[in-house]
Amino acid sequence: MKHETSSPCGEPVHEFACMEIAGGIEAFEGNLRTPCMDFWISTRPFRNEATGGDVHYVSLCGGGITTRMLLADVSGHGSHVRQYAEEFRRLVKRFINAKKQGAFMDAMNRCFTEYAAMNRFATVVAATWLGPARSMELSIVGHPRPLLFRNRSRTWQILGEGPQVQAESLGSSDLPIGIDDETAYATFETQLDPDDLLIFYTDSLTEARSPAVKFLGESGLLDLVQQALADHDRPEEIGPKLLALVAGFRGGEPPEDDETLIVARTRPFVPKSFDPGERLRVIGKVLRVLDY
Repeated sequence: MKHETSSPCGEPVHEFACMEIAGGIEAFEGNLRTPCMDFWISTRPFRNEATGGDVHYVSLCGGGITTRMLLADVSGHGSHVRQYAEEFRRLVKRFINAKKQGAFMDAMNRCFTEYAAMNRFATVVAATWLGPARSMELSIVGHPRPLLFRNRSRTWQILGEGPQVQAESLGSSDLPIGIDDETAYATFETQLDPDDLLIFYTDSLTEARSPAVKFLGESGLLDLVQQALADHDRPEEIGPKLLALVAGFRGGEPPEDDETLIVARTRPFVPKSFDPGERLRVIGKVLRVLDY
């Protein structure tokens, strides 16, 4: 069942039902909303194909409290990417009601050991927001580091930088998932205020090359993000502006890989109201009477 409203810009926004999962490997651009987060997501497969090697999912738990986002960059293209995507979705579904993501990350790592043995790899960033606590738990596995904008101080930071953040506390690993099935991925936790912004992306953005063969890099992307925010403050405005700036840096040339950008903004948490029909659907999903 679709629940749609409109953003302040007049664009359609998909409102999540409880125990809903959205995403995949298909080309997509649009707005999603959960009780504590607004998302603008754009994923563009290489050469404008229908599907690519970037995988994303957003989910909402049965109580409307926990929002989870997963973004993965799978090596290569082809049928194995769809297999990865299906396994990721199965894991998102299995842990949809978990308020912590440690067990989710451990299960993911064990699951993909077989793929790594076949020289198929994936980098991952996963984030879990607990609405009432205004907290985010983050794991980064061989993936580009997200960018965080603190609305209160009006400052950007690359998550993982700064003397107060230790590498082990960030839950960051240079190894893709599945390399060592005994690896325990730590998680980084931080408090978020309303209107804080997070930028998640795949490496085609930081690896963008100028006509002079200069790579944009992490710091260059941060500079462009700050330019985009100078003119806009909504995810559905910031995202397209940032992609346009990256395209300008490339001199108008298309990206050389799949390109995914996720702009997430925190919202004041409002407990989800349940009509009798939705409550019954949630119970049916929990009892596995209804699939989703």
